[in-house]
Amino acid sequence: MMKQSEMTLTCMHEKDITPSQREALKKFYPDKNESFYLSRLCLLRSLGEGASLDQLNLEHHQFLDSCPDDRFSLSHTKSFAVVLRTKKSSTLGIGVDCEKQDRKMKDGACKYFLSEKDSTTLSPLECWSVKEAGFKAFSNANLPIQLIKEVIIMDDTLRFQDQCAHFHIRYQEGFLISSACVERDE
Repeated sequence: MMKQSEMTLTCMHEKDITPSQREALKKFYPDKNESFYLSRLCLLRSLGEGASLDQLNLEHHQFLDSCPDDRFSLSHTKSFAVVLRTKKSSTLGIGVDCEKQDRKMKDGACKYFLSEKDSTTLSPLECWSVKEAGFKAFSNANLPIQLIKEVIIMDDTLRFQDQCAHFHIRYQEGFLISSACVERDE
């Protein structure tokens, strides 16, 4: 099981973007929106000092040419972004999701992502977020998942077909952040 300490989570608020960063992003990514800019700046921050915009080309939603041994997952709202990163070689896929903590679920929405197979005491918003992170992790592990409802919550793990993923939930600065990790069997 992957320990949370083997993954790095980087967070960023929209208010942290400087005007010069926003202008640089608009030139580099002219057809993108503000939340895309925020997620890319958060990714840049996760790479540390000396990283540049031209290093941010994600391959298959999880790999960067500049960090071939690392895996990444990104998520954003309009005002907040997170990047999950791991270097662990036994990792097949990771996923992260962020949601505003006070987000209201629409009536009837649960039927689109909850399954009768789910076994959990999580709130509907926590289930959505965990399943979103799990969907990304299973997809990044090259598993043939197509619907978020196919991710099954079994107490403290996620399942898709015969594969298992571990998940973690945290609350930070008014946001719910869920992460998931699929590892090779050892």
